[in-house]
Amino acid sequence: MDSEDVEGNQKQYSEEFKKDAVEHSLTSEKIEVEVVQDLKIAHSNLRRWRAQYDKKEFLIYKKYEIHHIVDRVGGGDTFAVGLIYGFDHLNSDQEALEFAVAASGRVQR
Repeated sequence: MDSEDVEGNQKQYSEEFKKDAVEHSLTSEKIEVEVVQDLKIAHSNLRRWRAQYDKKEFLIYKKYEIHHIVDRVGGGDTFAVGLIYGFDHLNSDQEALEFAVAASGRVQR
């Protein structure tokens, strides 16, 4: 998945880099703002990678093709709420992530 760096440029990050970034953010005494500045990554990347990170492994989710975007406002909020709901009501972190991804891409017509 492409991600943006701190300057808004599209960039590919290796799985190893993502894992290291999450591990660093969880073990560092620095606050999140300092960690993302040190790693030169966007806040949204670290948050998304943390959501995917489970017991030193990344959770993989289904890729959805969305061809007609009406409005993307609220997609991140919907993902966050879907993840919280999933953690509370579903059987596994994988199911919670799948639910959150599907909910965040849902288009109301």
